[in-house]
Amino acid sequence: PTFSIYDGSILSILHSMFSHVDTVHLASNMLGLLRYGNAAFVETTSSKWSSPYTILLIYLGSGIGGAYGVIGVSHLYQSQWQNRLDTSRQAASDSCSHWLCESL
Repeated sequence: PTFSIYDGSILSILHSMFSHVDTVHLASNMLGLLRYGNAAFVETTSSKWSSPYTILLIYLGSGIGGAYGVIGVSHLYQSQWQNRLDTSRQAASDSCSHWLCESL
């Protein structure tokens, strides 16, 4: 099946948290987690960060928040693009008197 975060289903959002574009993307995520995750979660003196439930909650919260952030930004860019397109079409139809311009 095809998963897309744009359909809003929680399964698609959870799937997007674990899927990777290619092996380079996966490797860079693993190296980043090894570098910064080790310092944040393993070598800390706080017992709050050593709980697997806290780590899971942070991971899921970040993934779901990121998915909704991508959806929000894509809607923003889509509306900006549509406004530019409408403005361009209006400007073209105002300045052109050719019969083909009427179809814009």
